Amino acid sequence: MKTEEAASYSSASSNSISRRMTMSNSKPKLLLLNPVAVLLGLILNKDWKMIRTLIAATSPDCFRDLASSISSCSQHKLNGMTLLHAIIRDNPPLDIVANIIRLCPEMAATCSIC
Repeated sequence: MKTEEAASYSSASSNSISRRMTMSNSKPKLLLLNPVAVLLGLILNKDWKMIRTLIAATSPDCFRDLASSISSCSQHKLNGMTLLHAIIRDNPPLDIVANIIRLCPEMAATCSIC
């Protein structure tokens, strides 16, 4: 009996996946990711593991460019903050803070209120 239920569930799942794939394939969409929005989303979700991976996998120059684009972001909640200021608000692990300061030392001397 359990085998029949499992087969039925598996078949239903396959049909559901197939329908979703068919529906998604019928209207191709271009998905553009804004790297600043992705990084801010990782911070808001406190996805420290992924932030560590991002820091490790990105070249230092590319990371600096991404980090500097945070302060020029027009989102009103950031109000000119640096990446360091934005991430500190969510109590990140110290190794992440240390890596940001190592890669972007000027951010430690930037005043976000000034």
